[in-house]
Amino acid sequence: SREDKIAALSSAVEGKKAIADLVSLVINKGRAEYLMDILAQIQVLNDQLKNVCHVSVASAVALSPSQEKEVEQKMKSLTGASTVILHTEVDPALLGGMKITVADRVWDGTVAGRLDEIKKKFQ
Repeated sequence: SREDKIAALSSAVEGKKAIADLVSLVINKGRAEYLMDILAQIQVLNDQLKNVCHVSVASAVALSPSQEKEVEQKMKSLTGASTVILHTEVDPALLGGMKITVADRVWDGTVAGRLDEIKKKFQ
């Protein structure tokens, strides 16, 4: 029931009245299936207000702490963000190098990516 949903979600965000009120409104309007999308978009807007940038980094091997710090500093200078949050992933299919994604921009410095570029040039 709507009341059960509101009670469960309100207890999950206990102490955050604004979020509890939003959850209640969304559920009362019959839009509970959109709640996760709404909350995700609120997080995106909050990150924009706080000048936070999320960066996805895929590499063939795990990055060392110094490499992570270097990528973080480089992304701060490129994006102008005051805070950069790295989301690292190990993908052995990349062979070597790394692929960095920020929003809709991708920097592909992987061996596989460079081989694809060479292949396209010869076609």
